[in-house]
Amino acid sequence: MNNKISIIIPAYLPSDSYYKFLDYAIESIYSQTYKNFSITIVFNGPFFKNYNNVQSIVLPYKTSAAIARNIGASLNWDSDYLCFLDADDAFIEHKLETQLHICNNEDVDFCFTDAKTIDENNKIIGKYKINSSAHEHEEIKKYIPYENVLITSTSMIKTTSFFKAGMFVAANEYGIKDSSTQKNEYGNYFEDYYLWITAINNFKFKKISQDLCLYRENTSVER
Repeated sequence: MNNKISIIIPAYLPSDSYYKFLDYAIESIYSQTYKNFSITIVFNGPFFKNYNNVQSIVLPYKTSAAIARNIGASLNWDSDYLCFLDADDAFIEHKLETQLHICNNEDVDFCFTDAKTIDENNKIIGKYKINSSAHEHEEIKKYIPYENVLITSTSMIKTTSFFKAGMFVAANEYGIKDSSTQKNEYGNYFEDYYLWITAINNFKFKKISQDLCLYRENTSVER
């Protein structure tokens, strides 16, 4: 098992005080038990930072996390798998190894996990509330038209399947018609949601019942 995994981080840093979150995210990647990975950060804000052994892309304009993720993915088209990590979230150390084992042994295209929530000081404060009963493909297929049960930062996706599914859709940039189920309480589009519901009929999904990601609440730096 020596697949190449590319980890894409969209990073909008509104001030330099957010570097600590991105630093923590990068540290969590380098702590992984599986080591055949690359990191691409797509900066689309006023602040950026260079990291050793990391591909950094600095956009000349503010864009959405969806566009930043697509740019990062396009630069890593030759990898076997893609992971998308928001700049204020983090991985548990065996995330990549666990997901890659499932993807290879069960021929899974889109693999997701559960997550714990953390505060601005990296303290675990709870569990991310998603539909815990939807794990296998057919279960996910039942729920996903009504509820986005998948967390983008927990994802591992076959690169070829990601591009065949059409990548992320930047709905708020292109004026795509919306409904109330496609927005959160702040009026923001679930841009990842479009990808999941597009792909579910053509590619195999699975969620792992392990908390392999740390999701930071109320301190988003990717948009």
